[in-house]
Amino acid sequence: MITTLIPTSPIPSHPSTAILDETISNIRRYTDDLIIIMADGVHPSLKHRKEAYTEYLNQLPDRYKNTAVWQFGGHQHQARMTRAVLETITDDIIMFCEHDASPIGDIPFQEICDLVRDSEEINYVRFNIFEQIPKEHGYLMLGAETHNEIPLQRTIQWSQRPHIAKKAWYQDILNMHFGKEDRTMIEDVMHSVVQVEYDKKGRDTFGLAIYTPEGNQLRSFHSDGRGKDEKIITG
Repeated sequence: MITTLIPTSPIPSHPSTAILDETISNIRRYTDDLIIIMADGVHPSLKHRKEAYTEYLNQLPDRYKNTAVWQFGGHQHQARMTRAVLETITDDIIMFCEHDASPIGDIPFQEICDLVRDSEEINYVRFNIFEQIPKEHGYLMLGAETHNEIPLQRTIQWSQRPHIAKKAWYQDILNMHFGKEDRTMIEDVMHSVVQVEYDKKGRDTFGLAIYTPEGNQLRSFHSDGRGKDEKIITG
């Protein structure tokens, strides 16, 4: 069993649910287990989108099978919403997909879930957004490995692209590196935390990996829901 977390917030296409529809449809190719939609409150800079966002949210209850919608009062951002929801989850592993990002293609999904749950080395497996890992990202890669016949690239590159992770480990990450009142994107904190920790200790302490099958490695899709809206990093 795995619980999928999907944060959602106001974007230009609302009140249309098309982007979220596509994300959930893609996820359902791999798992019928519970999906939790974490519906953030409206940031002050996006108050002009509030009416459309409210109309969008009103369409979500009962729209998708085995899905719960958590509506947060006021803007909380990814880290705070995720912290709150994780406290209620009983599954050992989670998948995190932003509302405009999802896994695609041929993925040994259950095998990766089993690996992440049971491995003492691997805590997080991400689905690649690229056909091949870009050369300019090479300095963040620690080497290719195979675990339970699953080809992986160990990495110190944190990304919030679709990934499977241990729930308890995720909670530890949030408790150690985020204040309880921090309103921020998870990636915007963790990408530097992981690299700095590696530089200090000279070894990997996070257990991050990318699924790297032979040939075209592209296994996640991004529809760029935010478009030209400015990214809200904190606050």
